[in-house]
Amino acid sequence: MLWGCFASAGTVSAQTIRRTLRNEGLHARTPRRTPLLSPKNKKSRLQYAKSNVDKPQKFWDSVLWTDETKLELFGPMDQRYVWRRKNKAYEEKNTLPTVKHGGGSIMLWGCFASAGTGKLQRVQGTMNSLQYQEIVDDNVMQSVTNLRLGRRWTFQQDNDPKHILHCITLYFCNCNTSMFLNPGHT
Repeated sequence: MLWGCFASAGTVSAQTIRRTLRNEGLHARTPRRTPLLSPKNKKSRLQYAKSNVDKPQKFWDSVLWTDETKLELFGPMDQRYVWRRKNKAYEEKNTLPTVKHGGGSIMLWGCFASAGTGKLQRVQGTMNSLQYQEIVDDNVMQSVTNLRLGRRWTFQQDNDPKHILHCITLYFCNCNTSMFLNPGHT
């Protein structure tokens, strides 16, 4: 296959190898970041997908999706590439400014449905179950109303321990709302 063209060539330059790889459709790229999943996580995600694949569109239209995320003030400082000429490394267009200690971050909770985006709430400090319940109290029903999800809507959340405490489950039972739990690392 590919090595066959090099076997009889003797010494081959790195450029020749790169050119041959490109001609074969292979290109140097940074790897995509994906969650580190255990076999148990993979199995539960597959089971989740199989158990929900046949749900009708009407069901999905009534789901209020929620999650928290951490945003880095200056974005993720992962590896990036620039195309530049030799000895031009420090021209401004070829640099990536950095800040000491990462520049900080904020934590956000948000929700959305097929009809659009719901409320977005900044999380102060580390979220605990009490703060989570306050965020749900302050944001969910208003988002449901604004998104016109109707009376028979479903609240989606992951299996974070602070999300599935008795007080949170009771809150949604009192609202006559069903809960839809995602497996971990989704």
